Amino acid sequence: MPNTPNDQTFNGKALKRLRRQKKMTQSELGNLCNVSQGTISLWEKTLRRPDLDALRIITKTFNVPADIFLLDPDDPMPCAQRELPLQSIMPESRFVRLQYKLETSLHHIDLPAEVRSSILRYSKHRIREYIREQQRKKATE
Repeated sequence: MPNTPNDQTFNGKALKRLRRQKKMTQSELGNLCNVSQGTISLWEKTLRRPDLDALRIITKTFNVPADIFLLDPDDPMPCAQRELPLQSIMPESRFVRLQYKLETSLHHIDLPAEVRSSILRYSKHRIREYIREQQRKKATE
């Protein structure tokens, strides 16, 4: 993951809350994710974010969907609390993973922040349109 200061696409507060609820230390979580306690601290402060492998470990450890950790920079509410969570129709989280990979990839491209934000908003919009279409088809069957 890029070491982007104030990476507002990862919800570090949710990670901290879940870790504390499970009465787990940062060091213990770091050991599970093969990172240092300091790295966990940076994730929780939203100064950095975990890579996809670490995110998988975190979601399994806390038994939560990955989308609760993903934030839209223009909408600080976690995806899981929005009108239509990305995971609502696809339990395997393929759309959540796709969005996460897109967000990660965009950090490696030199783009103005407003362009990056626009791309992310558009991709989320299109994914939600697809999910709604699938739900309509499912309802009519």
